[in-house]
Amino acid sequence: MRYHLIPVFLILILVLSTITPVDGSDATKREILTDLLAIDKPSLFEDYSELFLAKTKVQATIQGMDGSEVTVVTSEWVDLFLEILDKFEAMTDVDDDPASHIEALRMADDVNSSISLFAGYDEASSNGIPLLLELALERFYIKEGEFFESASRIEKETAVRIEYMSISSEAYRKGDLLTDSSRMRFESARTRRIYEKDMENAASFIDAAGVHLDNAEHHPPGFFGLTSGFMEVLKARDNFYSGKKIYELHSDRKLETIEELETDINKTYNEMIIAILKVLLAYLVLLAVLTFITYRRVTRWRKDLYDTRLGEELIS
Repeated sequence: MRYHLIPVFLILILVLSTITPVDGSDATKREILTDLLAIDKPSLFEDYSELFLAKTKVQATIQGMDGSEVTVVTSEWVDLFLEILDKFEAMTDVDDDPASHIEALRMADDVNSSISLFAGYDEASSNGIPLLLELALERFYIKEGEFFESASRIEKETAVRIEYMSISSEAYRKGDLLTDSSRMRFESARTRRIYEKDMENAASFIDAAGVHLDNAEHHPPGFFGLTSGFMEVLKARDNFYSGKKIYELHSDRKLETIEELETDINKTYNEMIIAILKVLLAYLVLLAVLTFITYRRVTRWRKDLYDTRLGEELIS
């Protein structure tokens, strides 16, 4: 009967050999310390001293633990800490392009989630390490709030400026600068109201320009119809450039969408100017011909009158 139990024991040995031990070991401790000592992020630690202090605390925590206490769970939260540092380094490696800062803020939200997860480990939270990470992250958000506030001051396109103001407000909020967050939110809302009102007015001007242009292109026949059409195209030009001026004030991208309308208005305007000049020229030519004919007749009449009087004098 005992021989029948041998396969069972062999299976148990195989199963147990595949299970990762949860007990700590000096080897695990040495491996973790090696990883911590290998961290080389001078620029990051210079900008965010909280992270260097957090790294020092993690290292001190591991060094102060007995080998048997350094378990798989310990490796998990240390690995998570190292991952947070790598993400911090990546999200602070930005240039002057706002797009890179927007991406950095997205990464920061991921880091925030990782810090929340990290705080769930008792060994880490009991030493105040998550708090240091949170302070560093808040400082990052404040820096980004300042960046986008500055960017909004120099941005010419109002729609983009509003976006930067909103991003700045949100970054300040996440950095716990609530006063600055409220200030930027107020500026964003005020600028948005003005912008939306101006866009409504500009759209009305452009729509009116289109209507007047259509009237000009389909004017009644004849000279007076042409004159009426010319008055319509003048109204189209006036409305169009009023709307365009508003778009230019905001450096709005809608300027690109009205280029064709501007071309059509100017084309119709020039065509009508030429048509009116042709009509006026025809009238002037006709007037000149009539004047010449009248002059010839008057001259002939005066000559005939002179000859008649001269004849009468000779007879008398």
